[in-house]
Amino acid sequence: MTELHFSSAFPGGNGRLRAWHPEAATADVEITPDPGGEGKPFLQWFYFRLWGTAGQRVTVRLVNAGDAAYPRGWDDYAVVLRHGGQGWHRHPTTYAEGVLSWETPLEGGWVDCAYFVPHDQPAIDNLLAWASAQGAARHCWAVSCDGRPVEGLRIGKPGGTPIWVIARQHPGETMASWASEGLIRALLDPTRDSSRRLREVFEFHIVPNMNPDGAAQGYLRTNAAGTNLNRAWQDPEGLSAPEVAGVWEAMTTSGVALFLDLHGDEALPYVFTAGCEGVPGFGEGEAGARWAARQQRFRDCLEALNPAYQQRYGYPVAPPGRANLTMATAAVAHRFHCPAFTLEMPFKDDRNHPDPGEGWSPARSQALGADLLPAILQTFETEHP
Repeated sequence: MTELHFSSAFPGGNGRLRAWHPEAATADVEITPDPGGEGKPFLQWFYFRLWGTAGQRVTVRLVNAGDAAYPRGWDDYAVVLRHGGQGWHRHPTTYAEGVLSWETPLEGGWVDCAYFVPHDQPAIDNLLAWASAQGAARHCWAVSCDGRPVEGLRIGKPGGTPIWVIARQHPGETMASWASEGLIRALLDPTRDSSRRLREVFEFHIVPNMNPDGAAQGYLRTNAAGTNLNRAWQDPEGLSAPEVAGVWEAMTTSGVALFLDLHGDEALPYVFTAGCEGVPGFGEGEAGARWAARQQRFRDCLEALNPAYQQRYGYPVAPPGRANLTMATAAVAHRFHCPAFTLEMPFKDDRNHPDPGEGWSPARSQALGADLLPAILQTFETEHP
């Protein structure tokens, strides 16, 4: 094989062909970092296409994988591939001496390689259009740094108990958009009695992609201004984080009874939540005790509903009064004294329920998103039957 073609020049694409070694059929690829960063550049998301002689086997080497934001993310990681326009599937990798590598044939003459299955803007547009046709109200909460709309849906009883769900503050965490899609489709499913009950009582405010600029540019964690949106909630500034500023303003108008911020975790192979234990006032006095009980009730309900979600493994719990109020979960919980969660899904497989062929996948993300709904309903109905 003498020629290999490479491209990442499409929405969400990331990667640069640094060298092609035809004698060894090996492509050295470099991940492009986000603008900005915290201590070191953010890089980990990749999405690119290779094409050449049909059937030829190619070795792909991500030569700067060791510089990733989360190098532990490569341990036991399987890349997602798509051959010749077929479905995405998992493929094993090797990580050694800072290089992540895999070997794959060019079935049909080409292969797409990605960190996780992409969820692009056309998918968001189609989802919002479908939901609007089902009666949901499409809404724009902000305009991004590059002028893209930060869009979403209002579903349910206008002025009802306000539930806010946002996804993909970090644009490379595409499983968050997949989970929000599962939630939206389940909430609008006319055959689900629990969803009908939710629409009668609650008003859902759902943002499937908080960071359209970063998603379009193939970034891991920042927006076009180089801002990590999930560190901009204490005092959102419109020029560097207009996406957060617009949603925060809408929250202050609607109020928040429960908040979910959907994410993906590079290193931990589990589904888990980080709550608001470190927020000032949490668990203190009668009101704080009700707040804490409501948070635990949601977790227990979700664990009973979805086998992937568990409460044993996750992030260290912040000490009382020491929450990071620049993060969405803590900021919303502090402002509204409501249950608030960062819901994390793995880029790898779920270690408790492994699926070697698919790993953690869009379908499993969607199923988890759908299961959030009965957990919300049970949380509030247990308190107010």
